[in-house]
Amino acid sequence: MDKELDVWVDRFKATINKEKDFLGKKLSKGSDTEIYIQAIYLGYLDASRTFDGQDKVNKDQNTVKEIANSMKRYIDGLCNDFDSMFYDVCQKLCDNYKMKFGQAQKIINMACKYLFCVADEGIKDRFDRCHMPLDGTMLEWIHRNIKDENNKYLKKVSTWSKLDEGEDNTACTYRYYKRYVEKYCEDNGKTPLQLDFENWVVMTQILAAENYLKTFTEDELKQNKHITMMQLVTT
Repeated sequence: MDKELDVWVDRFKATINKEKDFLGKKLSKGSDTEIYIQAIYLGYLDASRTFDGQDKVNKDQNTVKEIANSMKRYIDGLCNDFDSMFYDVCQKLCDNYKMKFGQAQKIINMACKYLFCVADEGIKDRFDRCHMPLDGTMLEWIHRNIKDENNKYLKKVSTWSKLDEGEDNTACTYRYYKRYVEKYCEDNGKTPLQLDFENWVVMTQILAAENYLKTFTEDELKQNKHITMMQLVTT
């Protein structure tokens, strides 16, 4: 694994204490389907606050196993079209659990992110085609860092959980953001998942710092010049 990416992966792991048992496992070619099921459930936990208290993913374990097997087939190299597999399993989540595409993509993309954290070096390249998990944090990062063909920063959707799959050229849809993220990665020699690892933790800190600074009045900030964005993010 790239040493710089290794640092960011470790930093991400440090933020997810509830997943310690999962992080103690190892994903290799031919691993049991159970590790994929656990990853999907962890992805669900990341999106669960948008489900109005409904424990959707636990309702139909047959569907979850079917999705897990599809992901396993891709990681094991039995199929090479990640996009087709991804949109197919997202549709299964939407159809069987009556969820929005924005929720489904978060579950599957986060499952891939968790699996990458425990994957053997020999299968790391299977994650190169994975997508960036889109949530409020990374949509804000995209809005601030990626521009369209007219040199304008991309607009951001108001609620990530209601994100539509859409089309490549339809603003504020999943495929629209995916297209620009992939172009950015191509230009900068990164993968979408790597871009997420490198920016999610920092962007989370930046947003928290910005919200904290908003609690001060202008006069209070002038009187406390030592309170800076950089200090809040790096301490």
